Amino acid sequence: MVETIEIITFAEKLKVIDDPETLYENYGALVGDSFSDKAAPCFTQSCINEDTVRVLKKSSDDKKSVCALAFDIESGELLGNAQLQFEGMEGNLSLDASVRHKCKPKECYLEQISVSGSARGKGVGSKLLKWCDDMALNRGCTEITLEVLSTNTGAKSLYERKGYQVDPSTIPDGPIDGCITRFIHCMLICRFDYAVFMRKPLVNT
Repeated sequence: MVETIEIITFAEKLKVIDDPETLYENYGALVGDSFSDKAAPCFTQSCINEDTVRVLKKSSDDKKSVCALAFDIESGELLGNAQLQFEGMEGNLSLDASVRHKCKPKECYLEQISVSGSARGKGVGSKLLKWCDDMALNRGCTEITLEVLSTNTGAKSLYERKGYQVDPSTIPDGPIDGCITRFIHCMLICRFDYAVFMRKPLVNT
């Protein structure tokens, strides 16, 4: 499937379509589908869809220019997305300003990545991660970072295969500390989860 995948930024896609609202809705549905199982029972999929669309519409043009969309070239189906953040950009607007990630100089932060259920295991995530690496290098970054739920072992394994390493200094002493300091969820959703911070050094080849 990798050969039939096209990656284009959200900003670029908006310039070549006649119906931006449908693109926003499809984007929201993709993210909602990817995260609804992790957010239950606190948030419904429709709630996540709507919040995702609201946040993206509020995001700056700079953020939209580093939001990757992966499409199937033949069908036009949206298969995945990746949202990056660089120094000076606003963080995730769905979070309170006090807990949004703030990039350091030469840091690229992978704010969010999703792959549709039907496209998982077909190379979409790997292609998006490669796009992220290239974008970060083009902007002069020396590392790329991300956070992933401790229980999301599949995603964590993929990141490790792509060169990411867990930052041990960010692992909490216990589940409650992790919920409070590293992941902003209610106690029902946490279920002893916490966010693992991972980083990957970037080198031009």
